[in-house]
Amino acid sequence: MSMKKKILIFMSILFLLSFLVLYFMIRLLILNTFETIEKKDMTRSLDTVLFNVNQTEEDMKKNLINFTIWDDTYHFAKFENPDYIKINLTDDAYSFNQFNLVAITNAQGSLLYGASFDLKKGEKQPFPPDFLPLISQIGSVNAGIVMIKNKPMMVVSEPIIKSDETGPSDGVMIVGRWIDQEEVSILAKKSQSELSIVPIKSHQQGKWIQIDSENTISGYSAVSDVYGNPAFVFRVKSERTTYATGRKSIILFSVFMGVLMLFSFYIIHTFMDKAVLSRINELVATIRDIKTRRDFSKRLPAKGKDEVSRMIQEFNQMMISLEYYEGMIRHQAFYDSLTDLPNRLQFYEKLNEMIEVAKIDYAAFYVLFVDLDKFKEVNDTYGHDAGDLLLQHVAEVLKQLVPNDALISRLGGDEYTILLSGNITETEVKILLHRVLIRLNEPFVVDENTLHISASIGLSVYPKDGETAEDLVKHADQAMYSVKKSGRNNYAVFEHQTTAPISVEALRKALINGEFFLLYQPRVEVSTGVLRSAEVLIRWEHPDQGVLLPEAFLPVVEESGLMAELGERVLLSACSQIMIWKKSVEPELKVSIAVPDILLHREQFVKSVKTVLTKSGLSARDLVFEVTAHLFEPTKTAYKNLVHLKQLGVNIGIREVEKGDLLMVDVATFSLDYVKISPTLIDQMHKGMDSVTVKTLIDWCRVQRITSIAEGVETQSQRDRLLKYGCDMMQGPIVEKPVSPEKFVEWWKKTST
Repeated sequence: MSMKKKILIFMSILFLLSFLVLYFMIRLLILNTFETIEKKDMTRSLDTVLFNVNQTEEDMKKNLINFTIWDDTYHFAKFENPDYIKINLTDDAYSFNQFNLVAITNAQGSLLYGASFDLKKGEKQPFPPDFLPLISQIGSVNAGIVMIKNKPMMVVSEPIIKSDETGPSDGVMIVGRWIDQEEVSILAKKSQSELSIVPIKSHQQGKWIQIDSENTISGYSAVSDVYGNPAFVFRVKSERTTYATGRKSIILFSVFMGVLMLFSFYIIHTFMDKAVLSRINELVATIRDIKTRRDFSKRLPAKGKDEVSRMIQEFNQMMISLEYYEGMIRHQAFYDSLTDLPNRLQFYEKLNEMIEVAKIDYAAFYVLFVDLDKFKEVNDTYGHDAGDLLLQHVAEVLKQLVPNDALISRLGGDEYTILLSGNITETEVKILLHRVLIRLNEPFVVDENTLHISASIGLSVYPKDGETAEDLVKHADQAMYSVKKSGRNNYAVFEHQTTAPISVEALRKALINGEFFLLYQPRVEVSTGVLRSAEVLIRWEHPDQGVLLPEAFLPVVEESGLMAELGERVLLSACSQIMIWKKSVEPELKVSIAVPDILLHREQFVKSVKTVLTKSGLSARDLVFEVTAHLFEPTKTAYKNLVHLKQLGVNIGIREVEKGDLLMVDVATFSLDYVKISPTLIDQMHKGMDSVTVKTLIDWCRVQRITSIAEGVETQSQRDRLLKYGCDMMQGPIVEKPVSPEKFVEWWKKTST
């Protein structure tokens, strides 16, 4: 998931949660506040109703006083004048004063007059008998509520006195008004509220508020009668306008906040996209472009002092470092670390380029192969440091003498190559070679030691001596070896007769005449230098062409069907020689033989190995077969032979291992003994990735408990690096070149003392 999506999801969740929390907090706080306001308003409404009830009682009292301080009423109470009733308590008097009941008692409390009046019908009604027992008690209070047949009535009483408000009271006059629906409506109108009377329960008293629903609220006030008993409850019902307004406000506020949050979300997202994400995407796109084009010169503008700008600044610094180190690595990839000359890789690259150009221009050019004579003696006598200085000296001599447009390279060890364009003639080339030989013959002083060196040089010409890089180098190399054979310190031009096609008949004669011979290259422990095995290398002493390397004749041997015979002879000779050395040189010595693929595909090969071991007396555990990685396919006959050889006790190793070769081997089912790392990787080990590859191979061997061998080790720095990586064994010029059995023993005696 991209960072943009993550930020969008995170911000969406954050804003949604914030909105919900804010909404519920506002709803909780504000609605509670509005509810409190509503309750306060309802309490005021209840107070208004009760005030209006009291006001009604006061109005009744005022009307009553008009009667009680009147002399006519006083005389009636005292003398019971019947005309008083007819004249003063008429129907109009009842209607005018809104009296539903009038009662008059004398000083002794006896009822003198009592009547009930229906204000709606406008006529008198029978006096309610339930009221009689209440008269004496009502007379003792000014006003209150009485319940008559569960119907509430407001009653007011006043003592009857003279109009001058003097004298003792001669009785009490009581008036009453039903609190019916009409009276409730009047009170509601005065209170400006929806008022009703509901039955009271015994436990209810005082005032209380009740939320009926989202839309209505009710206030209740318990009313007691003149005796203090619960009488009824006033209920004030009201629309929740305040609450609704609050709820509407919350919704509007929530919508506003939602829009504000969405706008904020858009602003923040736009800012993040522009200030962070777009710059990061630009950085990612630049990195991908760098990965594709491998162009470390790319830079990004770093504006501001924020974290992204600092990251871009660090990226630019990293690119500067990578560009620098890429230049170094490129230089290391194409140049020799000791002499700073172009290396093998650049040499072959340039050679192939020259061949392609020459094919178009039909031009000729020259390949020179230079090999120092007796260079190993310098290393052995004066040390590797002196040898390195000599190699650098030779490089400087060649740079001084060879034309500027030529390519001088060091292939490895004491071997140099020179590519000369066809702008000079072959005669000029020979003059140049004479000058090189003369300069190299001059004494060279190292640490007060005077060294003398010479060189053998071979020359091949394109296209006369070959049209491929391999042929040109091989023929120049063969010409150089012809110089070595004829006494060194000279040069030779490749002659085609030296590489006449090898016939099957010549091979047969070579087998009969014993022209094939074996050389042995010591293999030692990297850490101690102790001899552990010897690799067998075959050569052919050709009567006309001199010493031939395996690549010159083995293809013909394979095609001729003579490989089995030659292979068995080599194996028997090597095993017999190792048996001799195990007794005189090193008891733990093993023999290592690179077995051609064609032999391992023969079903009789294992039987031949058993025969050779029996004849030579060598134990199978002292024999090492080096094979190629592609043979490890279970369906092949070669793989089955390898399994049988392992069961026999023969050690199996893979030769010239490079990147990816070990992927073909299933170490879980086939137990390898050795892995020999390609000399190409060893030669380029000072470079970044090749060094990593070598270390990875060695680490893999250590984990799998397989012996690691480095082939082609030439310098002390290579040995030091292999020692650091934990490589088990090594072979190459730093130890000894392939030598005859006699020289092998001489080397062993020299190194073991």
